[in-house]
Amino acid sequence: MRIKLYFVTLVVIALAALTVGAQTNTFTYQGRLTDNNLAAGGTYEMQFRVFDAAVAGNQLPVGTPVTLNFTVAGTNPVTVSNGAFTVQLNFGAGVFTGADRWLDISVRKPSDPPGFTLLTPRQPITSSPYAIKTINANAADSVSAACVLCITNAQITSIAGAKVTGTVANATNAGSATTATTATTATTAGNVTGVVAIANGGTGSATKNFVDLTTDQTVGGTKTFTNPPVGNGSALTNLNGANIANNTITASAIAPEVTVAATTNFSLLGQLRWDLLQTKSFALGPNPNGAAFDGANIWVTDTGSNNVTKLRASDGAVLGTFAVGTNPNYVAFDGANIWVVNQGSNNVTKLRASDGACAGVVGPPTAACTFAVGTDPSSVAFDGANIWLTNPSSNDVTKLRASDGAVLGTFAVGSPRGVAFDGANIWVTRFSSNNVTKLRASDGACAGVVGPPTAACTFTVGTGPQQVAFDGANIWVTNLNSGNVTKLLASTGAVLGTFAVGSLPGAVAFDGANIWVASGSATVTKLRASDGALQGTFAVGNFLAGVAFDGANIWVVSDGSNNITKLQAFP
Repeated sequence: MRIKLYFVTLVVIALAALTVGAQTNTFTYQGRLTDNNLAAGGTYEMQFRVFDAAVAGNQLPVGTPVTLNFTVAGTNPVTVSNGAFTVQLNFGAGVFTGADRWLDISVRKPSDPPGFTLLTPRQPITSSPYAIKTINANAADSVSAACVLCITNAQITSIAGAKVTGTVANATNAGSATTATTATTATTAGNVTGVVAIANGGTGSATKNFVDLTTDQTVGGTKTFTNPPVGNGSALTNLNGANIANNTITASAIAPEVTVAATTNFSLLGQLRWDLLQTKSFALGPNPNGAAFDGANIWVTDTGSNNVTKLRASDGAVLGTFAVGTNPNYVAFDGANIWVVNQGSNNVTKLRASDGACAGVVGPPTAACTFAVGTDPSSVAFDGANIWLTNPSSNDVTKLRASDGAVLGTFAVGSPRGVAFDGANIWVTRFSSNNVTKLRASDGACAGVVGPPTAACTFTVGTGPQQVAFDGANIWVTNLNSGNVTKLLASTGAVLGTFAVGSLPGAVAFDGANIWVASGSATVTKLRASDGALQGTFAVGNFLAGVAFDGANIWVVSDGSNNITKLQAFP
């Protein structure tokens, strides 16, 4: 578990005046927590300490930390939502004396083994908590009544308007005019405090500030909105795209006619590298099938020769051929390893992507990197931590832990074929029943309800659904026997459209803007993901199988031609 404190802020809570009640030492701490580079969510236990140095130093006060968990009386664990959390801390009096202080933070999940994970570096505590020192200003109220002319003009910087009565002969440089309701001339009063009526140009409130909504104004300084601004963005005419954070604009928010092209291909075009831009095909072993991209290379299963081939994506050069199980079918990448489904031997092989070695050992695949699954395994998907495989002949899907191949569960799904992950759920096509089932990735339960798959998580598509892909918001299912592809809203399963492609559509892939569908008619079809509009049909080899995207190009496997074709995704 890699837990990281992404950013932090310190905010002092409202402090009671002496005339109302005792001053507290409590302040509010807000932070953002990431877990394995993702925004954290759920319940966490936390410990907080104050030190007088960024490294080493002394804990203040000496003693146990402030702990927020299930076991300490009067406390509760911290709730984290989308990475954000807020806690109230109190280290007692005498800690914030004016010297620099740092906050030391440790975190753990309730399900973790005993012990906390220390977050580094320590967080400096800025000036806000020291605002409690202003309590000493109350001593100014104790000036003796005998003080006559003991305070000079040089010592007076402001006077509350409520304290001034009678007529002021000259208010040209008045810094404060709280109750100047009858002033006939105050053109140079620099700062007017207190309540000024709306009719006189004020806000009419002692607690609210307003800007003039009818004229142009400049709002300076850093402003924080408790609720996000709402609008359609029509007035944003000079927005710098470089300032937009990654993943904050979804594909559905981009107009259908807008295409975000790959800069790599534009660069090659500028260099006139037509040798790299043209469509190319590369020979493979007999009956190639599935394909996957590992960030630099393309991996293709060779069903007829019981091995998998590794090609360099930049030029298609063969970097190695590695033996696996019987009749390898589909393939997936888990960030470090390649997982190959062996349909004929009812298992899956895990190879190290860097060199094709059996993951975890040196040498060819052995029992150390081959894991038994269901009967006649077909497709495979990675959910960020686990491997999911469909088993058509045993009518179920298997969930393996990617780190060691341990079986975490087997879940009943009738006639399963394709499988895909949407960030939270697993989608499985069901060939014989013409629908697709949505399972919760965390426990394999029917997404949204408790229990085995039911109508609540099964959605009708076309005839003979085969493979499935996720585009960031929607699920795309190829329907082998109806010659089309179905688009469903991932959140609800609602059908958003059905789009004709070539005959016998099978493999499908998403390139960030478009959906690519390989058909048995020796063509691959490109559809715009936003609306399903046809963007092109491209002839490749015979009996098309797998499809993969490498960030700039689409790779299409041809089972009948024993090769793989590289197409530009953004020509």
